[in-house]
Amino acid sequence: MWFTRILSEIANTRGLTIASSYDGGSVPQSDIAVYSVVAPLSEEEVAIAFHGAPHRRQAAANDFMHRSGLQLGGFRGTHMIRDPRDMVVSGWYYHLRCTETWAITPHQRYGGRSYQEILNDLGPHDGLMAEIEEATRRTLVHMARWNYEQPDFLELRYEDLLTNERVWFERVFQHYGFAEALARDSLAIAEKHSRDNLPVGDEHVRSGEPGEWRGHFKPDHIARFKKLTGHLLVDLGYEQSLDW
Repeated sequence: MWFTRILSEIANTRGLTIASSYDGGSVPQSDIAVYSVVAPLSEEEVAIAFHGAPHRRQAAANDFMHRSGLQLGGFRGTHMIRDPRDMVVSGWYYHLRCTETWAITPHQRYGGRSYQEILNDLGPHDGLMAEIEEATRRTLVHMARWNYEQPDFLELRYEDLLTNERVWFERVFQHYGFAEALARDSLAIAEKHSRDNLPVGDEHVRSGEPGEWRGHFKPDHIARFKKLTGHLLVDLGYEQSLDW
């Protein structure tokens, strides 16, 4: 949402077209494409992403998202990740009150109830455990499937952006190939949408501080997270080993 707001205003001020995809699917031809992949995958796909042989994981990475709307060989992108454990905590709080269709629609997977109803009936401990299960197949799996060795993409960490937004957005706009005037105007837009300037009550913003999971994860949460996601945290550089 942070990047979408910034890129949308850049598009509006410059007369550029922008398109979005929330399931990794195709986007129409546009100047700017925003992918926020939250599509659930099958149990087999999830197992391959976290525990599969390297060649099978690479095959999954190549099929991560459709790029038919992008200018092949001519686009430049950014890919941002966040500590998966903090994503779980943030997601749990958000899904308790969000209005996203998938979360409030009754589904057979949840016994004819909505995911939000399930979460609100569970206490914090069990609700967080349910969020670990849901996040693993809906969002974290896509972090595991991503190919992090793509020269067209500048890899970013949410935690790094928080430490110095201006420096990192300068790198972002430089990577995009923005001319000096556009880069300067875009930095002003990024500052306008800084986390320090977001309106009170924004449903997508609560705390956002790194390491928040430490105040929420209990030993059984940690054990379940490790079992489901394997070496994800080590692969992403958030931990040095599984002994966290």
